Amino acid sequence: DVVLSYEPSPSAAVAGGTTGVLLQTAGTATATLHVHGRAAHAGAAADEGRNALIELASQILNTRDTAKTVPDMQMNWTMATAGTARNQIPASAEAIGDVRISDPQGPEKLLAALQAKVAKPSLVADTTTTVELEVARPMFTAGPRGTALAKLAQRVYAELDMGGLSEQHSRDMPGGEFAFSGRNLMLIPG
Repeated sequence: DVVLSYEPSPSAAVAGGTTGVLLQTAGTATATLHVHGRAAHAGAAADEGRNALIELASQILNTRDTAKTVPDMQMNWTMATAGTARNQIPASAEAIGDVRISDPQGPEKLLAALQAKVAKPSLVADTTTTVELEVARPMFTAGPRGTALAKLAQRVYAELDMGGLSEQHSRDMPGGEFAFSGRNLMLIPG
């Protein structure tokens, strides 16, 4: 089976503003940093606490460029939560990161690199940090049938005098539900 998907303008932006056939889409994953510290009253006993929020901030800074060391991977910390009360040193904190995958072995390599970073001594004593990586959508690369369909689309476009239809490989845009289908996928920006 082959899936043919016509996508709106975001695909054209990924394709450099040209009309094209996307033959590869990035997969997606979620990275999660968990920090555990110790709660304490922020006014009366702050020194007894182990501030998970401060440690989380430190770990975000320590890991923010980790994906740049893993070929064909991209990661950005996008959300964070900590604490439940204004007057309490937070005992736990969490950050969520958006990950884009353009190498099937990339998630394992990125997780190992992140784990190595958070294993280093922490800024806030007596805190622990763990990291997880969960793949949501695998990356997609068109197979021979999808590539053949792309070539046919290029010929039809040319016959209709609609200009060139270039082949594109996106490292930024996830492949949507079709990435789960295991079928050949062709995205034509519209």
